[in-house]
Amino acid sequence: MKRFYPLFLFFCAPILSLFAMDWPNSGPIVRTFGWNDAGTPYLSIDIKDSGVIRAAETGEILFERNASTDDNKGRLPLPSRGWLALLHEAAIISIYQGLLLDNSSKGLINKGEILGVASLEDSRGNMLIPFSLYDDEEASWINPEAVMALPEAPEGTEVNPNEGLPVIIKSLLENEDKAKIDIDNSRQLAQGRYNLLVHGRITGIEDSAPYRILVLVNGIEAGSLSTESFSAKDGSLLVQRNGLFETARIYENAPYINVASFFLTRGLANIEIIAQNRAGKETRQQYALRIE
Repeated sequence: MKRFYPLFLFFCAPILSLFAMDWPNSGPIVRTFGWNDAGTPYLSIDIKDSGVIRAAETGEILFERNASTDDNKGRLPLPSRGWLALLHEAAIISIYQGLLLDNSSKGLINKGEILGVASLEDSRGNMLIPFSLYDDEEASWINPEAVMALPEAPEGTEVNPNEGLPVIIKSLLENEDKAKIDIDNSRQLAQGRYNLLVHGRITGIEDSAPYRILVLVNGIEAGSLSTESFSAKDGSLLVQRNGLFETARIYENAPYINVASFFLTRGLANIEIIAQNRAGKETRQQYALRIE
């Protein structure tokens, strides 16, 4: 069986060798990096608050804005309220949003030092900590799950075996006329080029997306989209999908993500969609179509 290795991890090797970050809070993830947020990828991981927020790694304060003291100063009208950015080794910046900052903040923050408490509440009444990583040298947003150890459930917590598994909710084929075709109810298609749009999720996290989605057509890889990072170039945000594509194109059909583009010729076509989570666990869906 063909194995797929994330190329991004090879580029991240210097980051991984320099330091291993800790999660800023031990709460569960309630929104994942790369989720389709109304046509644009979400560039943070939201953690449900379960206590104080700590520095993921030793770093120097690059910018701070305290929700408690700066709200009326007219600096930055940010919906995230208070936030803090720390500059670490290898030009990595960690960003903590929705903060009520601790008054003892200083120029250099040590790993594990308390930064403050959450002050951002979502529509479900959860106190949230949006956490982001940015590579200033490569001008890219990094999925924290790509370079940090997966958070462990607190001791004594009963773990649902299906929790965290990827699931494919719905898939659509888009033809050259932009018409959407429900692949679940299709057995015969016209020859031509198609985009495959996938709405996937991580079980237990409503606002989420699979870590990676692979597409095989007749056993050959036709597309591979990874949410390990998003690059910023010339004012555009780019995602890795067998090459770099503008996210405006890949994420335009929310909640779907355009994961592959391929040409179907006359005959039988077997399409297999593989959704993976960060741990490598996967869900597969297969379709057999006749192309006329």
